[in-house]
Amino acid sequence: MKGLKFYLSILILLLITTSLFALNRAAWYKMVNNFRAKEGLHALTVDSTVETLAYAYTLLCYSHRDISHNYLTGEKFKNIVYRVHAEKYTYFGEVLQEGIISLLGVSYTVMGFMNSPHHREILMDPKGVSIGMAYLWDPIGRTYYMTAYVAR
Repeated sequence: MKGLKFYLSILILLLITTSLFALNRAAWYKMVNNFRAKEGLHALTVDSTVETLAYAYTLLCYSHRDISHNYLTGEKFKNIVYRVHAEKYTYFGEVLQEGIISLLGVSYTVMGFMNSPHHREILMDPKGVSIGMAYLWDPIGRTYYMTAYVAR
């Protein structure tokens, strides 16, 4: 019976996380595209393939309990992705974040990226056409790992 309670608690945690993630993800995309619009740039389209790739890398960061642009035997994940999806995209810009969940939520992460010249350059890439992002919380619900890709 104890095993069943454990699995039910994990299932409930996943359902809550998924619900919150869906709401925050939409707001995150909207806020990034609002910044782009202020600069006279077109909106990035959410691409399920790019989202899946972001989710895969977020899981990788989560499994290490750390973020790095160089997981997978030292080769950048986006370079591996590029080789697989070269027919559709010619470039993937990667932004990563790890931190404590803030009451400011979406605005905290987007503002952090916009205040970082390199991250801003990726998110505001005028040649960017697609975007995908994903994040996960640790089991305690305090730390998150987030990955976003802008593809062109």
